[in-house]
Amino acid sequence: TESDRDYLRAAGEFLLDPRRLNVALSRAKQKLILVAARSVFSLIATDEESFANAQLWKLLLRRACTVPLWAGEQAGVRIEVWGNRQ
Repeated sequence: TESDRDYLRAAGEFLLDPRRLNVALSRAKQKLILVAARSVFSLIATDEESFANAQLWKLLLRRACTVPLWAGEQAGVRIEVWGNRQ
């Protein structure tokens, strides 16, 4: 996970590569647990390819993380756990 927006913009090509998402989704046997900073999903990519790739991650978030499961704070950092109840 990464929360620094400048780093995300610089490393976007690698982090948002759809092949990485494909590997994450296709290797799951029973469950997929995605850990990411909220800034990953709110990133506005400046180039067209990175923008399209970011949309894949945002679609996953909108479809798979629909129910708040837990919220709290750890070491001064706000944490939210989202999922679905299927």
